[in-house]
Amino acid sequence: MRCSNPHSVVVSKGQFMFTTKSSRVIRVATSAVVCVALALGTAGVALAGQRSHSRDHSSFGSRDHGQHWTHASGTVTAFTTSSITLKDHHGNSTTYATTGTTTYFEGSAAGVYTDLAMGEQVKLDLTSTTPQTVTKVTISLVHVVGTVTGVVGNVITIAGHSSFTTVDVVPGTTTYTSGGAASTFAAVIDGAKISAVGLPGTTAGTLNANSVNIWAPRVETHASGTVTAFTTSSITLKDHHGNSTTYATTGTTTYFEGSAAGVYTDLAMGEQVKLDLTSTTPQTVTKVTISLVHVVGTVTGVVGNVITIAGHSSFTTVDVVPGTTTYTSGGAASTFAAVIDGAKISAVGLPGTTAGTLNANSVNIDISSGHGDNHGHGQRDNQGNNQRSGRGHGKSFGHHSHLFVSLS
Repeated sequence: MRCSNPHSVVVSKGQFMFTTKSSRVIRVATSAVVCVALALGTAGVALAGQRSHSRDHSSFGSRDHGQHWTHASGTVTAFTTSSITLKDHHGNSTTYATTGTTTYFEGSAAGVYTDLAMGEQVKLDLTSTTPQTVTKVTISLVHVVGTVTGVVGNVITIAGHSSFTTVDVVPGTTTYTSGGAASTFAAVIDGAKISAVGLPGTTAGTLNANSVNIWAPRVETHASGTVTAFTTSSITLKDHHGNSTTYATTGTTTYFEGSAAGVYTDLAMGEQVKLDLTSTTPQTVTKVTISLVHVVGTVTGVVGNVITIAGHSSFTTVDVVPGTTTYTSGGAASTFAAVIDGAKISAVGLPGTTAGTLNANSVNIDISSGHGDNHGHGQRDNQGNNQRSGRGHGKSFGHHSHLFVSLS
């Protein structure tokens, strides 16, 4: 079927011939539609091809007139006064032209051409015009961390995970810091951990250091433990790991019993103490806080100012001081007279010089035990003498009481 004349239809021999006028009309219309669709389709393909062709030319032109890269970086493999060759991370080598106006930097510090060395990592700033030249060479400084294993002259030997094992310093040029403050070469000692920044030396594994930082060990400003020795100028503590350490005290060191102000003579062997220390070295003790001991037990006897108790504590004796030791019971103020046989008490104070003895700062009588509320077996006057109370056993003892009523 040809579409040269949309109004005529040619049917091949043997093809079924429509005999009605309406059939011919439908056949003609259908042929016309098909021809128009084919024509539009062909035009569309042509236009699409033209657009694609145009786009390709535009893209190519953009690449052809693209901008130059103005930066480069890599490892120095060769250099002269007029060129520098770098190998990038893909292993490709490129030579860049330098001029008399090319500047050199070591990190952010101004440098010179002679600072260049084989194996250095550098960054280049390039001109944007052709032929490109290098305007600036920035030598990347090396950062090395390690532990000092030896110091001989101006050479520091270090051990670490770096390929650099030697740090060379220059008196008057290399700078030193420690803990954020200025330091000196004298602080670089065996065992110190340092970090050094500089350029690789001509010998493999050697760093020419611009700066060295000595890592200051963390300073603990608190310590605690058991007193094993003390003088007016020191105190020795054993910690819970069994390690003993001696700390220096001074004339300005203060002493506390719990939260109450104390004195040096309050110290005793076996006391538990907490120390506040200066943050600077050499450290000294600024404050000694003696931890008060809390003892609970049942009174088994009272003789003078000595209370004997029984309980699960290693302390069996509580010494009180008239006019100094305070007493409470049920949250209210009480007196020594309430401390009687069978009463349950809790006492707070410091260990005495005799093992198992507590010098009590305060004593609390537990009224829940049914004793010490002046309804027990007896009460004690301020002189420690026993007096009988006519109440006998009462319900406050926790015993079963029976009330017998006689009816007459």
